[in-house]
Amino acid sequence: MNPEQEKKKAVEHITFCLELLHLQRARGAYFLFEHPQSADSWDMPELVEFMQLDGVMVEVADQCMYGLTTTFQ
Repeated sequence: MNPEQEKKKAVEHITFCLELLHLQRARGAYFLFEHPQSADSWDMPELVEFMQLDGVMVEVADQCMYGLTTTFQ
């Protein structure tokens, strides 16, 4: 899969996640959208708009302090 296709697939995935977040918010349920802070997707207009809705809180948590690590190949 080329980078353009990968980005398209990622955008589709995040758009789907946003649909679920809207459903959870509408029924007054909790939700969590965990994503790397440095990801470009935080600039997606739909995500920016969602983060500004009443009751939506945005927090940054460094998961390394909880022992999360990854290796890059």
